[in-house]
Amino acid sequence: LYSKAIELDDKNHVYYSNRSAAFLKSGDANKALSDAEVCLDLNSEFAKGYSRKAAALFALRKFTAAIETLEEGLTKFPDNEDLKKELEKAKSEKKMSGERVRRSVVTTAAAQQEKKARSESVSDFVKVARVGLELQLYALQAQLKIFNALSEMTDEEKLELIFSLLDKDKDGSIDAHELANGIRKRNEGMSFGEGLERAINLVAIFDDNRDATLDRAEFKNFVDTAMDEMGATFHEFCEFLILQQVFSDGGNDMIDDLVGEVVAVQITDAVKERGEFFRALEDDRMFNLFRMFDTDCSGSIDFKEVVYGLYKLSEDMESSSKAAFDLLLMLDKDDTRELGYEQFTKLILNIAAAGDTTFEEIADALTISVAKPTPL
Repeated sequence: LYSKAIELDDKNHVYYSNRSAAFLKSGDANKALSDAEVCLDLNSEFAKGYSRKAAALFALRKFTAAIETLEEGLTKFPDNEDLKKELEKAKSEKKMSGERVRRSVVTTAAAQQEKKARSESVSDFVKVARVGLELQLYALQAQLKIFNALSEMTDEEKLELIFSLLDKDKDGSIDAHELANGIRKRNEGMSFGEGLERAINLVAIFDDNRDATLDRAEFKNFVDTAMDEMGATFHEFCEFLILQQVFSDGGNDMIDDLVGEVVAVQITDAVKERGEFFRALEDDRMFNLFRMFDTDCSGSIDFKEVVYGLYKLSEDMESSSKAAFDLLLMLDKDDTRELGYEQFTKLILNIAAAGDTTFEEIADALTISVAKPTPL
């Protein structure tokens, strides 16, 4: 209809304005824009022409151009409410559109970053897994080389290798702290205190020269005993120890080593004291003393028997009773008021220490004293 009218009068700006609105309504924003521009060319003083052009630009998402068109119209028609409303709408839509674009960009960037991160994560996992497998392969190859080398070593060389692995300070002996490190390598998860306690006992047992360490000969005795207990051959036992020392993740850490250095004197004293105790336990004189104190042959020594035994040594009943009471309180951990053989051994060693003498010296004196008739 409007096209027919334009054919009849192509200079009528209203016809172009109306056809622009019709094109826009039908969805053809480009033709709507073209007619709106012709309308304004024919009559720039036609307010609706600016509205038509802005509407077409708005439909084409050209918000800046739409705003400029409306502002141009308002310079000519500053009181036109329709132009004002359309300008506010165009500005608002432009702002919202910009925000949507920004969010879209951010979302896209985030998605790309996440995709990249996933890709890098997978890549890193593959790299780490590869490195882990390579390290395992190297470890297995190293173990195989050690096995092959051990098969060509003499027993003396194997023993020397184990000794050198344990002798961290290379002073030619293995102390309790060093042995504890080796024990913890064999028993991953064992605490420093547990390892040290076991090491103190072992050094005390095999320390024949009583210097609180194991020299090579003493260490060989230790290895021979441990080998027999495990039912292994010397070669098998050496392989077992060497692999544990070389490849285990256990052992003392830096803090443990620092603690060991700080309490080195106490560790040495503990080894010597424990060694004296173990030797006394196996001494026939100690066993004989126990039997002599145990007058009722009950297999344990009660308060009365301790008093009698000490009285024969000191011939002072009052001091003997007090000493017996104090010693029983200290040694009777299970509160039975009786001492077994190990507790009795500690009793005798305490008496020796109190008199600033050795077990060997006091054993003879006690044996003679206890053998005397009781005056009671």
